[in-house]
Amino acid sequence: NTSFSTGLMAPDNVFIQTDSNNNGSSNYIDFGHGSSTVGSATSMMRIVMTGTTGPGQVGIGTTSPGAPLHVLSTGTSTTLLLESTDADAADAPILELYRNSASPANTDDLGQILWSAEKSDGSKYGITKMYGQINTVDNSDRLMINVASSGGSGLNDYEYIRLDGGVRDVIINEGGQDIDFRIEGDSDTALF
Repeated sequence: NTSFSTGLMAPDNVFIQTDSNNNGSSNYIDFGHGSSTVGSATSMMRIVMTGTTGPGQVGIGTTSPGAPLHVLSTGTSTTLLLESTDADAADAPILELYRNSASPANTDDLGQILWSAEKSDGSKYGITKMYGQINTVDNSDRLMINVASSGGSGLNDYEYIRLDGGVRDVIINEGGQDIDFRIEGDSDTALF
């Protein structure tokens, strides 16, 4: 159970270093810089073992990844860039969310994009989510957009808008909640 580190240093104090204490929870391979001492370099990317047999988690900008891929940025510039240099007219690049279920069923939720924020007390809460849903297996799909309550208590079940490919509908407030619908103009806040 003795901790140990070993590293490989390149010019300008660029390190590949490992750490293991045989407990199966904090073993990692780290890519770092800024120190000529093994174990003291600043981490740029870390692959962390989770559990005694894995799988691993990758942290970029963080040494404690909270997901299979965790990218932490401290600035306001682009955090994730997907680039294609293909010159033809086809769609590219493509971001694919693939729900590979052994038993797909009607109304199964698929991939989700979730927007979260930090409250003044430091806790995290979800604000808005957009997700796909199977309408009829092998036939059609839906796109849902949900928004959190104005009180900021986290995501509720209010479905504000639905784009239904099965019946080719755009549906506002499918659940019949207390949600107002308003169209504004340049000088009128209630055109409709």
